[in-house]
Amino acid sequence: MSHPYITVEVRGDHRAVGRAVGEAAREQIAAAVDFYSAALPALASLSFAEAERAVWPHIECARQVTPQIVAELEGTAEGSGTTLWQVAVLTCGEELTCAGDPAQHCTTLAICGDGQAVVGHNEDWYAGDVDANVLVRATLPDGTTFLSMTAAGYLPATGISSWGIAGGANTLFSDDARVGVPNLVLRRWALEARTLEAVHERCCHPLRARGSNHLSADRHGRILNVETSGTAHADLRLSSSDGTVWYAHTNRYLAPELADHEVSTSVNSVRRLDRARELLGQSALPGADFVSIAGRVLRDHATAPDSICGHPDPHLPPEEREMTCASQVWDLIGGRMHVCAGPPCESEYEVVSL
Repeated sequence: MSHPYITVEVRGDHRAVGRAVGEAAREQIAAAVDFYSAALPALASLSFAEAERAVWPHIECARQVTPQIVAELEGTAEGSGTTLWQVAVLTCGEELTCAGDPAQHCTTLAICGDGQAVVGHNEDWYAGDVDANVLVRATLPDGTTFLSMTAAGYLPATGISSWGIAGGANTLFSDDARVGVPNLVLRRWALEARTLEAVHERCCHPLRARGSNHLSADRHGRILNVETSGTAHADLRLSSSDGTVWYAHTNRYLAPELADHEVSTSVNSVRRLDRARELLGQSALPGADFVSIAGRVLRDHATAPDSICGHPDPHLPPEEREMTCASQVWDLIGGRMHVCAGPPCESEYEVVSL
């Protein structure tokens, strides 16, 4: 089955971008607030009102570091008829609900070489988001244009930009999470970065709240993979196959120096990573079509139920079910995004150009 999504095209400052998304996805954002209102007691042992108070210091940290991104959140609230703090609860979903050990939260890969540069990402999150995706094409006053698929009410955090950079992120679970700039805010900021070095700097900002894996590439064929915890970070080495370079990541720390911060015991993450590495090692070879390879990996079900293409577990309560809510493959040489809402096994990727 195919899943619907909203398309938003906007030109303006950050507040205008947020307002356009809020206006276009007003119903979906209201539904997301309702979902978290019902789900937070189970997911985080918090009421929604308690969550609004809990995210306040995170947003104040973000206001210090990225006031323009907070302005975007304010625009989303204005456009959707919600409050900043309701939108902030959605923005801080990781900070609120990822203290435990979930089944799955995203697979990202990159393949470069042979005149190609491709990044792919499956966005795994709560199943209630699958019919509330927004495809955003935004052009900011400095000339930056980006394309991103995100669920309504969340900041665009993974995507491709006119600076020839694309990237995705994977939730990691460390013992040193703290009050700081929310991960989604840092990812949104990184989406505007003009170089991979700037991506690295923004994702590793010393005031970050928690850890994540950040996997990006540029049109020159360079790949960056950096793991962060709340207080530490590590750059990881890449793998190669006969002249091409590739990398994959899921939701466990791989850097030995960050192992002491790991709190996840997820077998799901290990199985998805092993399968992605197996497929990339077999197929990411010169002469192959890397866009097709990325899509094939992201559709894979070989390790089901712990598969790269994720589907909700019907045995779990509805608020705890996770799945692949969107899938994106970014072609950096062509400046195109191949995108679908929902699991990529259920529909064809549509091609959208910068």
